[in-house]
Amino acid sequence: MAYLTELKFSGSLGDFTAYKMRGTDKTVIRRKGGASKETIRTSRRFATARLWMTEFGGCSTMGKEVRFMMHPMKALADYNFSGFVNKALKQIQKLDGVSVLGRRAIRLSQHPELLQGFSLNKYTTFDSMVRTPVTCTIDRATGSARINIPRLVRDINFFPNGPHPAYSLVVCLGVVPDFEFNSQTGKYAPPQWYDSMQGWAIAETPWYSSLKGSPAQTLDIALQNAIPPDAGYSLQLTVGVQFGVLHDNGTVKQIKRTGAAKILSVAGSGPTDEIIPNIGSFGDTDAFLPETFLADDPQEDIPSASGLAPAPPAAPKAFREPPADPRKVAYTYISTGNRAVEPAATKSERVFEVGVTDVYFSGYQ
Repeated sequence: MAYLTELKFSGSLGDFTAYKMRGTDKTVIRRKGGASKETIRTSRRFATARLWMTEFGGCSTMGKEVRFMMHPMKALADYNFSGFVNKALKQIQKLDGVSVLGRRAIRLSQHPELLQGFSLNKYTTFDSMVRTPVTCTIDRATGSARINIPRLVRDINFFPNGPHPAYSLVVCLGVVPDFEFNSQTGKYAPPQWYDSMQGWAIAETPWYSSLKGSPAQTLDIALQNAIPPDAGYSLQLTVGVQFGVLHDNGTVKQIKRTGAAKILSVAGSGPTDEIIPNIGSFGDTDAFLPETFLADDPQEDIPSASGLAPAPPAAPKAFREPPADPRKVAYTYISTGNRAVEPAATKSERVFEVGVTDVYFSGYQ
């Protein structure tokens, strides 16, 4: 990402566009270019790129629902966290080892830990303000949650990020559905039971003085909508601390862009059948070269004249010589064997060379 320092302008200037973005006080500049939309949509050269674009579009669509289920916390964020939510969902999408590229599902319910603890703040986080952990329990069967808020004491376990007179803690509970590819529409979509009426529930503590702190307390919260009929969803619980200012009429009004929030917990259904994704084959430079290649002695044991069985051969000894060619590694093995015809032990050295793509026998020494 490029920034403007000396030259100051905003908008488009030729092939360049300058604009402001929340999260930085600098002017961001980008350059127009690349293939046209028609080329990307129809050309065979972009066939694989279209599959990646389809999956990224699914992450963006599901990320919108994740952000919607913590809508009351958006005023507590200090940067645009949409891209970071999409990035986390992309990692969940990669864990689908069954579907092909462009069709991989985004099942947050099977991997809820990848989104748990996500912070909506970059500069002053919730954990830096509230040092004592906030605990909770979520019941998927009833669509409810209980949040245990500890006692907060100023400059002991509570550190506000400004001289704000009042504060309050707020929690939000919502349903986030899993997204799968719909072959009929060619897009990612949630289950049929999910619609825009699937809202969130919110609970708040009273306003307290930032200097005096607040006692320990428990908040109970429950969804007003019906419980989803299948297991393809997650209950997302978000917690935040908001600050306010006292008005003349005795009411407290929230100060936007102050405070902090995070995803406290995500209750999913858990993995059903653990599937290891196919990571593909290694390249030539990534090949693993084992330390030893065991080889049997080509000389068969010959019975002794006395009819006694020969003693078992000694364990092979192996040593490694520095290769002359960096693309080839030579391993030399020395094996010993007792023979009845020749009482003295005979020794034979066999050399194996490891190339870039194969292991082959190069003869005796």
